[in-house]
Amino acid sequence: MPRKSIDDQDEIIDRAMHLFWQRGYKKTSIEDLIQGAGINRFSLYETYGGKHGLYLKAMDKYRDDVFLKRMDKIDNYENGLLGIQEYFESLEEFLVDCKGDFTCLMMNSQIELVPRDKKVAKKVSFYFEKMEETFSSALIRAKKKGALAKNTDVQDLAKLLTGSAQGMCVMSKSQNAREFLRAYTKSILKILKQT
Repeated sequence: MPRKSIDDQDEIIDRAMHLFWQRGYKKTSIEDLIQGAGINRFSLYETYGGKHGLYLKAMDKYRDDVFLKRMDKIDNYENGLLGIQEYFESLEEFLVDCKGDFTCLMMNSQIELVPRDKKVAKKVSFYFEKMEETFSSALIRAKKKGALAKNTDVQDLAKLLTGSAQGMCVMSKSQNAREFLRAYTKSILKILKQT
């Protein structure tokens, strides 16, 4: 069997990422990967070492193509509060549009695999640390611009924002997700304006 090209591998990883993102690790079967990602069983084991190896590659793709791009958008704002506002508004819109099908691959990994999987735990740890660091940096920029009070505890607020983003992902699966997410976003932005 001929080896897949790099472009084919990238496409397989992208498709696998979406399957894992939507269904989770446990609910994505080998057959799902064969049918949905376009990989054959031999290549799955030969190239990735199996489902878990492909999952780790999918997590890397999510980090690079989804997560870091969202964080870069925040970093692009000179006034960090505007970047944070844009992040939460776009997160709300995304979560409403996907109707709970796609929340956060890293958060799902945290719940499903981290307690017993050190490789996944390391990737998830990077995700949460990077998110908090990005929020913290944005808040520091906002403070320098005078958009936040000088006595604002940036680290605590960055932790609150990180937890809020994850909370929104969890609640996007609820029946009244649209109303909840709108209220959550408005409340976060109100807190930021009052700080």
